[in-house]
Amino acid sequence: MSQQPPDDIQRERERAAPSSEALPPLRAGYYGRALLGYRTLYRPPPHMRPEPQHPLAPIPTDQEDAPPDNLNDLLRPRRTNRQRIWNLFGVAIIIFMALGILHRLIAYQVAQSSAMTDVPAIAAPPLHGPVVIVSNASYGSASVNGHALAGPPPFVFTPIQGDNAITLTAPPFAPHACHMAWPEQHITGDCQAGHAGSLYAIQGKAVLALFTLYIPLRATDMPPDLQASANDAASRAINGVALTTTVPPGQYYATGYDSQGQITAAIASAPLVADLLFSPASAAAGDCVAGSLCPAGLDINTDLPSTARIWSVFMPVSLRWRFTSGVGSQVYSGVLATPEPAQFFLTYSDTTGWSIPQPPIPLAFGQTLADELQWRVCDEGQSMLQPLAQQVNGSIAVPHDAGLAGCALQLLAHEGGKMGLFIWRFGVLLAADSAAHIIAPALPLAPASEIAAVNG
Repeated sequence: MSQQPPDDIQRERERAAPSSEALPPLRAGYYGRALLGYRTLYRPPPHMRPEPQHPLAPIPTDQEDAPPDNLNDLLRPRRTNRQRIWNLFGVAIIIFMALGILHRLIAYQVAQSSAMTDVPAIAAPPLHGPVVIVSNASYGSASVNGHALAGPPPFVFTPIQGDNAITLTAPPFAPHACHMAWPEQHITGDCQAGHAGSLYAIQGKAVLALFTLYIPLRATDMPPDLQASANDAASRAINGVALTTTVPPGQYYATGYDSQGQITAAIASAPLVADLLFSPASAAAGDCVAGSLCPAGLDINTDLPSTARIWSVFMPVSLRWRFTSGVGSQVYSGVLATPEPAQFFLTYSDTTGWSIPQPPIPLAFGQTLADELQWRVCDEGQSMLQPLAQQVNGSIAVPHDAGLAGCALQLLAHEGGKMGLFIWRFGVLLAADSAAHIIAPALPLAPASEIAAVNG
């Protein structure tokens, strides 16, 4: 017969044994988390269970350490507000990176699809004017689709979508007509596309042209007798220009050509009179045929008489140096090799035909025809240096241009570095530094006085 425990021991065991309310039943959800390694449930035998604590005072529900409602909440790790914020921040970063990767994948697929298939181009929206019509004459009338435009030129209009028929009339030139498809800007006929975005002063208002139509008027657009009249007037104007300067003693001047066609030179022992003479060229200059008049752009800022019929043209011109001593004996007279274009104005009269305007009308920037021809001296020097520049795969810059006195020509490497300095003066090409003399040892070295005269 077993011995019964004393009553006080029995009462102590009953008091230590937890009731069913103190320990909620084990749930399946917790068991699943235990298998995953969160925690294991250990329930000691009844005689080793601690005495339950006396219940504490209720804790407000808004506090972070509120008692859990069940065993799941009891075993779940507690998180502070800062931890929750960092967790949310980490989730946001992961979502953002995932969206970026998705965007790149989609862009790559679109690029691959576009490269493999022909995607039709989206047609540009119709463009509206203004469109400006210009020519190389200061007078005339124009119409678009049969409607006359306000004049004098330049003319401005707003094109319609589709075909625009343009006509320019400026006697004694034959009428010119062309068609322009809009907004494609496809041109057929006698018109040429000009610069977009040009600013014009039309009838006292500033007009920014969306598109410019240029209609050149040529000598061949006139009857033969008027062509001859215009050429005679141009030749008289060119022959009438003579520019004079002096070759100081000790400086080079041209004396002729050698057997290879190179310019020969000598040093003046006494002052020489240097005349630069001009005449219509016997060779073409650029796209202009020798002995003919070619259309030249008319600067709308040029102050032209409102009632005059002005025609802007240029003609190939030959330059010729003539050096004479003080007693008038001619030392040298030679034609420089390359013709240069010279621009000037002609005016038309129904009774006398074409002539030079009197008084002469200044060209762009207030230049006269003599000014225009004087600045051709440096152009000739660049033409003489061009074969050497091509040999060394270089280019030519003009750091100083003294007009009739000559100019400095800088030979540049393809990368932009300086290769040598040259002087063009009195029809002679000179080496102005040691680098230029190494490249072209056949050229004379320029005296310091000549370098200073060009650079001054």
